[in-house]
Amino acid sequence: MKKNALLIAVIGLLLFASQALAMNPMLMKQATQNKGEKTAEAVALPENLSAEDIDALMARLNDDQVRRLLIAQLQAEAQKASAAGTAQQVSGLGRVIQWFESRTELLVTRVYRLGVGLLDIPGDIGRAMGQLTDYQGAGRFSFMVLIVLVFLAVGYGAEQLFYRLTVTFRSQIDTMPGMDGVLKFWGTVIKFIPELIGLLIFTVTPFVLFFMAISKEDKGLRLLFLAFLLTVVGIRLCAALLRLILSPETEKLRLVHLSNAVARYFYRRLLLVASILAVGMILQLLLERLGATLTTRMWVVLTYGTAIVLIFAGMIWRHRHAVRDHLMQGKTAGGEENLWLRDQFAGMWHTLALAYLFLVWGLGFTNLVTADELRIRGTFILSFLIVPIYLTLDRLALWCLDSTVAPRIETISPLTTDEGPGSASVVEEDLLKKEGANYLVIVRRVVRLVVFAAVALWFLDIWGMKVPIGEAAVEAVFNILVTLLLAHIVWELINAAINRKLAKGGFVEEAENKDDEDEWGGAGAKDRSQTLLPMLRKFIGVVMVVMVTLIVLSSIGVEIGPLLAGAGVIGLAIGFGAQKLVRDILSGIFFLMDDAFRVGEYLDAGGISGTVEEITLRTIKLRHHRGMLQIVPLGDLKSVTNFMRGGMVVKFDLKLPYDTDIDKVRKIIKKVGKKMLLDEELGPDFIKPLKSQGVRSVGDSVMTFRAKFTARPGTHFVIRREAYKHITAALEKAGIHYAHRKVIVDLAPELAEKMDVAPASTDRAGERSAQKLTPEQKVQVLEAGAAAALDTIAEEEKPDPKAKKKK
Repeated sequence: MKKNALLIAVIGLLLFASQALAMNPMLMKQATQNKGEKTAEAVALPENLSAEDIDALMARLNDDQVRRLLIAQLQAEAQKASAAGTAQQVSGLGRVIQWFESRTELLVTRVYRLGVGLLDIPGDIGRAMGQLTDYQGAGRFSFMVLIVLVFLAVGYGAEQLFYRLTVTFRSQIDTMPGMDGVLKFWGTVIKFIPELIGLLIFTVTPFVLFFMAISKEDKGLRLLFLAFLLTVVGIRLCAALLRLILSPETEKLRLVHLSNAVARYFYRRLLLVASILAVGMILQLLLERLGATLTTRMWVVLTYGTAIVLIFAGMIWRHRHAVRDHLMQGKTAGGEENLWLRDQFAGMWHTLALAYLFLVWGLGFTNLVTADELRIRGTFILSFLIVPIYLTLDRLALWCLDSTVAPRIETISPLTTDEGPGSASVVEEDLLKKEGANYLVIVRRVVRLVVFAAVALWFLDIWGMKVPIGEAAVEAVFNILVTLLLAHIVWELINAAINRKLAKGGFVEEAENKDDEDEWGGAGAKDRSQTLLPMLRKFIGVVMVVMVTLIVLSSIGVEIGPLLAGAGVIGLAIGFGAQKLVRDILSGIFFLMDDAFRVGEYLDAGGISGTVEEITLRTIKLRHHRGMLQIVPLGDLKSVTNFMRGGMVVKFDLKLPYDTDIDKVRKIIKKVGKKMLLDEELGPDFIKPLKSQGVRSVGDSVMTFRAKFTARPGTHFVIRREAYKHITAALEKAGIHYAHRKVIVDLAPELAEKMDVAPASTDRAGERSAQKLTPEQKVQVLEAGAAAALDTIAEEEKPDPKAKKKK
């Protein structure tokens, strides 16, 4: 409240002092005389006059005015003829010298006129104030200022009422915890919104009430009200923006890394600059509307421009040592040469900054006094903003470069990485990284040089100093920087979103199960996003690279129309010659649309089997369970068997002796199945529990039982292994053992008797007992029996041709 009241009082005091000075009778009389003299002198011949206009003009002029008009016209014609003749004779360096001499002569003349016109300023201001108050004196002006202040006070009261109604919301903003990065920016924006709404209420309320209450006839009062309102609103808006960036009172929401003292200092100084600028510009516009002369308005602009330059110069001189120390502590890529350059720049930065300030002041002064009319184009203010604009562009360009190239340099590594720290591969890696770092330093220098050159050319262009191809170069550089910056930001956002989605979705194998690799390589089936998103990222990357390349080529003046036409023709030719490639890509698209397979699933496609490791636009990479990587074009995939969809039904056999109790085995398998369902690791992977299917077959020496379960794909190998282990332990506990293979060989009765293996009933009465075999003969008989047994086993294990055909 105190700051706003003080600001309004200062503005009113300045205008009141100007009014009091203007109401001096002697000055008004002198101004009237000067006005009459200037009217007598200021006679110019209008253009495109008809015969009637010439007669009317000559009738109004006296003899002295006609003589002056004729002399001025003859001098102008002679000057044009002399300039034309000189231009034809002088060329090259002489033309430059002549231009410089003419500009210097014009500058000296205008400076002299500006100095002489300083004495006429009080009278000129008096006429302007008289027109503002309808020549009713200082009392009228004081009354007008009082009315304006009343309406502004009403607007301020409405703003305070809004702040009272939103005090709870604003107090919550003040108590928000400290944030970093983007969250800090949004926190400052949220805090800025109530201030912006309050300022809008302060602007709209008095504006509406004033124009509803004050008559249209009182133009002077309306003009004064608009001048006061625009000045106060402009200053307060600049203050709000400075609080948004610097946050002098709240460190946790400060967008720039500054201490509290430095932030408050910059806030006060920059607010002072903004206040001087707002008051000066509004005062100049007000004087122009009231009919003040060009000289008076030039002195106003020169005054506030000089004040701004002096304020910045004082800031630079005061903080020259602090900035020098900060620059000396900064990191510099490169060797001792770069460090020496940095130290030299840190020691003389303030000299360069002061030189730049006075260069801007000199250019502004020259353009101001040599102009035929005063036009506020913002060149002077833009010259001060060029420095932060250059620093911002430089940082953004380096950020794009570092975030794109630096990660790739850090990930450089040789093919072999399992050797010691002093091995050749590690040395090679260090050399590669060093070469990459040197390359990055060179690229950084080139980028910074290009940005500096573009900003320098822009500076010359805004001051009217045209450089050949300078404007086109600046436009091209800015277009390229903006294109690369936007493309990089979009790519980073897309890449971050895809990485977050990939991190959330998919199958993640637990740490304790990483060593339990099965016949399928131990991979788990991943979510569909794990398959589609990497391909989408590659596709978007290719599209963005092509688009950015075309935009960059267009920015530097290359016609991309013929390139696109040529690319179309080449694409058509490639399409005819690369039908296989097109078939692979289209096949991959349809496979993905049908969701035939995903990354991590186990496939069997035409004799090629393995776990899907990666899917590209043209190929699929299958990792065989023995470790081989198979790269198959998608167009070559015919029928695909996916082992990872739905539950895997696993059946296995148990061979037990003939005398095994069937019901007992069934109960044991069922009990084991219930126990495995309760297991913390194996239970969630079951779809249907383990159970017995009874006796499958009865062989020559064994009785075959079958067990069955259904499990999640990829986990059934571990479950089957554990099922064998638990069932075997349970059967052994119950006294049941697996059956061994037996083959019974029957011998002839006579041979069996000679081997002492014939039964007693084989002896026939009245016959002599058979002669016993020798040990060698017994071995031969046993070998013949073993051969017969092996032949029988091989015959049984031979696959059935009919069953093979059915398969």
